[in-house]
Amino acid sequence: MTTQTKWDRAKTLVTEFLKDLEEEAGTQLEFKRLEKAVGFLCHISRTYPTMFPYLKGFYNTLNG
Repeated sequence: MTTQTKWDRAKTLVTEFLKDLEEEAGTQLEFKRLEKAVGFLCHISRTYPTMFPYLKGFYNTLNG
């Protein structure tokens, strides 16, 4: 299990990206911000391996 603080941070990151994309269609996300978020989410997915397949979308966005 991970700490509640880390879990809350992961939820906040995903929620912020979702909110940014919902506000403006075609919004481009900042590369560095997305790169940091993916790194942290990978760290969390080591504790929760069922999250790992969902990171594919982040990687595709990051490398696209």
